[in-house]
Amino acid sequence: MDTGSQVPGRGTTWYGATTTIDTSAYGTTVGMEGQRTVFPDTNPADRTARRSQADVRAILVRNVSGITLYKSMLVTYASGYINKRVDGYAEVTAVKIAGVVDDHLGSAGVRNGDLFWLIVGGPVLVYTTKGTGGFTGDAIAADDLIYAITAAASTANTTGGTTADEGGKMINWNAALTATSTQTTDGTLTKLLLNSFARAISAATSAETNTQKLIDLDV
Repeated sequence: MDTGSQVPGRGTTWYGATTTIDTSAYGTTVGMEGQRTVFPDTNPADRTARRSQADVRAILVRNVSGITLYKSMLVTYASGYINKRVDGYAEVTAVKIAGVVDDHLGSAGVRNGDLFWLIVGGPVLVYTTKGTGGFTGDAIAADDLIYAITAAASTANTTGGTTADEGGKMINWNAALTATSTQTTDGTLTKLLLNSFARAISAATSAETNTQKLIDLDV
């Protein structure tokens, strides 16, 4: 259920696909940023059917990335706007993420300046690595720890065959939870410990690159 009387439903945005967005003057909608709600965990393909008996926690945030953001992608907060605005896809290994773009959204995504539900807790679909830019399509087992991977830029195109394509994607920590000697001294291990944000619910084979898989998110 929504906690506010004037908020978009899950799977929709405030302005929709065609209403003009004045990105220079957000007006009264600024006060909507940061609203929180709890949704039942429903199936994106059939929102009348529960995916599980769990709940999904969400925050209404604004896209200020300059690009359209798409469902099931990891995003980060804009500086100075935690819990209010996001400025693009996660682009640094094990970066602290803001959450996941609502996996119930349609193909139009979230236009720049629009408000949408950012999923911060509970079951949600997230894309695996495309297996490009030096990343391989590593197999994911249920209960694996999940973290964000490196990309060329937070606003990079998400199609093609370069590191740029990995923005907003997830990868799993190895099952043994080991780290290289370099990772123990360059800060990577600390980031993995602090910023692993989920456990895998659905397993993925190494062939299932750029595929939505279910995780249990806890940002």
